Amino acid sequence: MTRGRPSLQAIDEAAVIAAKRGVVIVIKPLKKSPFDLYVIRQNDNVAIKVKRIRSRIQGPKEISVTFRYEIAEIRSAQLPPMVQREFWTLTPWGTWRFFLILDDWIIEISSNGDPLPSSLQDPKNPASPDSPPGILKDMTRDTVPRSGFLCPFYAQVRG
Repeated sequence: MTRGRPSLQAIDEAAVIAAKRGVVIVIKPLKKSPFDLYVIRQNDNVAIKVKRIRSRIQGPKEISVTFRYEIAEIRSAQLPPMVQREFWTLTPWGTWRFFLILDDWIIEISSNGDPLPSSLQDPKNPASPDSPPGILKDMTRDTVPRSGFLCPFYAQVRG
């Protein structure tokens, strides 16, 4: 459940940032999609929800509380496993924050999609005090389309 009108200016700015990662498809706000942008890359795709916020966000934990309805909508969208789900925020000061939305976890990422080291602490397996932080070594991602793959953008673009 998203409140208010979508910020078309923020979506346009996000499209410019996303274009550095691949081919961008901007979804019209009237299309009832939980996402505003799709990025098509060589081995996978990214579905992005863009949101303007009024204050600074401290990190993934605060995002999960402040935008719980939007995060739930992003997680419930029926997408193939090769499509990453991201949530991008823009503050009034022009600061962008990017988050990768997983089934039970949120990871802060850079604008090019690389996870930020501070966000990779596994919440289920925290590091012991005498060991280095419990950084996830492998983020497995299904990047090869399966046989019979249907492009998730087809229904969105057709209307």
